[in-house]
Amino acid sequence: MILETFIKGIEVMSKSEIKEPTETAMVIGIVIGFILFCMVYCLIDDKQIGQIASGITFLLTFIIAMVLSIHPTGEYEYKVTIDDTVSLNEFNEKYEITDQEGKIYTIRFKE
Repeated sequence: MILETFIKGIEVMSKSEIKEPTETAMVIGIVIGFILFCMVYCLIDDKQIGQIASGITFLLTFIIAMVLSIHPTGEYEYKVTIDDTVSLNEFNEKYEITDQEGKIYTIRFKE
């Protein structure tokens, strides 16, 4: 576990783990969704209802796969305020700003 150390003059307001979907799980979800799409389409005799039902099946399968594929990256974002005494050069060497809302910055450590 890495102990986060911040430059003097940065006040951390909150910390949140960054989560991203894994590509493998997304591909598996799409493949399973397509297989279910074909199965539902072939099993229903009325082709118009089959198209609607299979489309809904594919969409739901894809959404479920996306939700289940989101995993923590082990990296964190921090909502911080930055004091006027902080050196911009030192700050830019160590952190990356990903968002700003007024005087509250969302930052992460540079790799």
